[in-house]
Amino acid sequence: MEKGYLEASDFQIAATGEKIFIVDDDENLGKSIARLLKRNGYECEHFSSPLEFLARLREEAPSLILLDLKMSWIGGLDLIRGLRKNPRYKKIPVVIITGYPNGENRFQSFKLGADAFLEKPFETQELLEIISALLKK
Repeated sequence: MEKGYLEASDFQIAATGEKIFIVDDDENLGKSIARLLKRNGYECEHFSSPLEFLARLREEAPSLILLDLKMSWIGGLDLIRGLRKNPRYKKIPVVIITGYPNGENRFQSFKLGADAFLEKPFETQELLEIISALLKK
C-alpha cells in the first residue's frame, strides 16, 4: 500500500467502541484519521487546537490519544509532559504522529512517555495495528 493521507484505506480491524482523541492542527489529516477510525468501530474526536483538546479532556478522558508534535501555541511534547504528570491522564496511551521524525523528537517523545511514534505520512494499517495493540494492554 502506498503511503498517503488515508483516503485509500478500506480494510477493517475489529474495535470495541473505544474513544480516541486526535490532536493535530492539520485539519485535513485529522478529519481523515477520524473517518478511518470511525469506519473501524472507534469513537473519535478531532481537535485542531491544543486548547480545544485540553478543554474537552477536562470533561472526558479518552481511551487513547493521537498527538501531533508540532502545533501552534503548544507542542505535543509539552502536552505529553502535562498528561504524564496528571494522575487522571498518565495511563492513557499516547501515539505521537509527526512530520518531523528526527532522532531527538523520537527520543524526547519516548522519554516523556509516548507509547508509539509514527512518521507522517504513515500506512493506515500500521496506525490501526498500533491502536489495537495499545488498547489491548
